[in-house]
Amino acid sequence: MMLRPQSESPFETQHQINMNQEEDEKEDKDDNEEGETVIVTDKSGKKRTRGKTTLVKIWNLPEGEWVVVKCNDQNQLIGVEGGLLGQFLGTIARKGDIIPLHQDDWRHVKNKYKPNILEQVKSKFQNPPRCQKWMLQSAGKKWKDYKCNLKALYFDENKELDEQLGSVPPNVDADQWATLVSYWRSDLGKVWALNTEL
Repeated sequence: MMLRPQSESPFETQHQINMNQEEDEKEDKDDNEEGETVIVTDKSGKKRTRGKTTLVKIWNLPEGEWVVVKCNDQNQLIGVEGGLLGQFLGTIARKGDIIPLHQDDWRHVKNKYKPNILEQVKSKFQNPPRCQKWMLQSAGKKWKDYKCNLKALYFDENKELDEQLGSVPPNVDADQWATLVSYWRSDLGKVWALNTEL
């Protein structure tokens, strides 16, 4: 992964940070949340587990350094650095203090929290401005998928409301969880769920 101090021009010296996959997998396992483990099998049938991606090294980049990202003619992120930015957007989507989970429509979230999302990216990545539309679309998909996973793993419509409200998933704000549960239990939420299943 290429890093550049913010004070340098893009044409000056760049240096690399070691993004050792083994270390990242260990950090992911250390930060693993219940129900978020993925089992990966290779061609020989050997299994290994991997927790959610946390990108600890990216979140802890020293001030004044960021990952340099490029995009292609279709304004899509490319290279290893582009993949890291895509994963970083996934970590942002799971942070309710950056993108609140209790909103029901991404269009409203995007309009209200777009500057915050882009500021978080800008603090860790240098990327062409023309990639912003793609980044917001990617963040929106990851945000929707995360909410879907929370519902599948932690929501049970057969539980009493008080019991469901007391079962807040790890790293989810209790107030945001209460709003999500209330929405999922509402008539509108049930109709929306039926329409998306079709």
